[in-house]
Amino acid sequence: MRLGRSALAFAVTLGSIAAAAPAAGASTLTSGHADLAIGYDSSLDEWEFAVLCQGCAIDGAPIVGEQEFEPSEIEIVVPEATATTATGPVAGIVDDTLTGASPGSTYYKLPEAEIEATNEEAPFLGWLRAGIDLGDFAGDQITLELVGVSYTGAAGGVHFSLFSADAGLGNPIPHFWMSTFDEASTVNGDNTVSLSVGPGSHSHFNLGFTELGVYEVTVRASGDLAAGGTTSGEGTYIVRVASDCDDAVDNDGDGLADFPDDPGCADELDLSERNPLIQCDDGADNDGDGLSDFPDDPGCASPASNTESPQCQNGINDDVGQDPDPGLIDFDGGASLDLDDDGFVDAQFNPATPPVSASGDPQCNGIAWRNKERSGGCGLGVELAILIPGFLWVWRRRSSSRSS
Repeated sequence: MRLGRSALAFAVTLGSIAAAAPAAGASTLTSGHADLAIGYDSSLDEWEFAVLCQGCAIDGAPIVGEQEFEPSEIEIVVPEATATTATGPVAGIVDDTLTGASPGSTYYKLPEAEIEATNEEAPFLGWLRAGIDLGDFAGDQITLELVGVSYTGAAGGVHFSLFSADAGLGNPIPHFWMSTFDEASTVNGDNTVSLSVGPGSHSHFNLGFTELGVYEVTVRASGDLAAGGTTSGEGTYIVRVASDCDDAVDNDGDGLADFPDDPGCADELDLSERNPLIQCDDGADNDGDGLSDFPDDPGCASPASNTESPQCQNGINDDVGQDPDPGLIDFDGGASLDLDDDGFVDAQFNPATPPVSASGDPQCNGIAWRNKERSGGCGLGVELAILIPGFLWVWRRRSSSRSS
């Protein structure tokens, strides 16, 4: 059945955290609004679980309108930007002990507030009662029980929690409805919460994760039928708490995302796609032209380039005596380094402050990132150096054939 928007009330019970296998072939949900939808068909006594995308991004592409997915088809990505420093108990203000993170350490909080999720470029998740008719269940309430949380990753001491900052109780202290760290200290002492529901309503909560990795959260929905008896069903949602190098997002804007494609990523656990050792991927304006890194700085051929000021964009005539016009410099005649627009290359790039010319150096051929203004001469060129290994391989093959 298709799950439409309505409302949800639930309770949660703790399951143990065990090892899990990563989701195979799942699409990634990286941002925007989506609901973890739970439905019930009274005519079939059948429960259904789904991820309902309503303006979210799937595999980096925004979804227009509403689209429904099986939970196994979607991996919800919690980005590194959600990292939060645990404070422990601060009287009358906050107590995040039940996240399982020790004071001063980091946990990752998928936020209940839309503005916070938007600022962190994180998914904004709701819990939705969908396709459940009013009057099906006693008191129009259902219970959601946490059956178990499985984890795949390199860390130990992993914990999962669900909590709200206020829950209508008039203060900012988080109210934990479930915690794998300490079930007995949750609001009701048993990892449960019960909420009244109405047509079209749904609820938002913070989800806490103490480590990077993949969490498979299995829940059991159940309720007392108004006509008598009880019913239940189970579903599993997949969440990946990811570093910048494993979140399916191009975090540094260089057109490449994650390990191994982004040169700034040493591995999947690397916390940044930027590499401080590579000028075109370090986030800094190394040549002072007001632009930094690939693709913004014209001196960068790629994110792996290690100079922002190659010969064709450094404000210097690097091939004196070779050009018919000795005033020809750079790919653009030095225009990109005339930051004050006075018609001369700024002194910070060339103390001689040569005038900007209408034409660039012909050897640059209009390409800023070329690192050679001088025309080719005698000697072994780069192109030949690249071809030599291939020639040697063919020669060895032929020699081997002759000897045999």
